[in-house]
Amino acid sequence: MAGTPQTIELLTNAQGSFIKDEAIGAAGATPLPGHLIEFIAAGTVQEHSTADGVSQKMICLPNLPVASDIDAAYVAGETVHFGFAQPGQIANMILAASQTATRITDLVSNGDGTLKLNAATTAEAATSIIGWPVAPVTTTSTGTARIQVRIA
Repeated sequence: MAGTPQTIELLTNAQGSFIKDEAIGAAGATPLPGHLIEFIAAGTVQEHSTADGVSQKMICLPNLPVASDIDAAYVAGETVHFGFAQPGQIANMILAASQTATRITDLVSNGDGTLKLNAATTAEAATSIIGWPVAPVTTTSTGTARIQVRIA
């Protein structure tokens, strides 16, 4: 993803930047900066695992002191840096493969750390919205794409 900004927090609000924290990556977890992540047993973190599920809007941040850029994934057992995004902020996240999103498309968890279009129409689905694309984007069937997301 050449030419990608080397930051996840693109626009913050009057309260400032994301509320930052860190935790150990769970066994088998390899979160990529920009992934939606979640806490699991024993306080470890992994990629958000419930497609269309409710999330705390925890976004994996880069480990730039160790990795060369934001496209370097964490490894299991490594300390994962993340931030809690607030409504209105813009984050550099990852859209799943085979998606076409406009600025009014609701984005939800794809169940693997990436985001996808919200296909559900239930009231519960509305609580699962992570945000909306800042600009229209289309991904191919073979690849994901970084996307700027305005947090819900």
